[in-house]
Amino acid sequence: MAFYMIQVAYNTDGWKGLIANPQDRIEAIKPAVEQLDGTVVSGWLAFGEYDVVAIVELPTNVSAAAFSMAVSATASFIIPTFSERRHSLLFKGESGRR
Repeated sequence: MAFYMIQVAYNTDGWKGLIANPQDRIEAIKPAVEQLDGTVVSGWLAFGEYDVVAIVELPTNVSAAAFSMAVSATASFIIPTFSERRHSLLFKGESGRR
């Protein structure tokens, strides 16, 4: 099994929902991860571009992609566009790291 880092940036509706109904979102994702034969290692609130960071362990890249799509379907957070992801990859290339 492999470890995957999940980063979430809530949009305005996401924050409104959490303020109206405070809850542990890490506990909320556990059933979805467990259904894919994975485990949630831990999760934290964060400052900066992302509001939540979680580490999950899943058996395959396919299960990680399935989890990502399932969570993305809630649309209460910001999903980076392909263009933003491409820019990140290009920026990584400029860093000189291989």
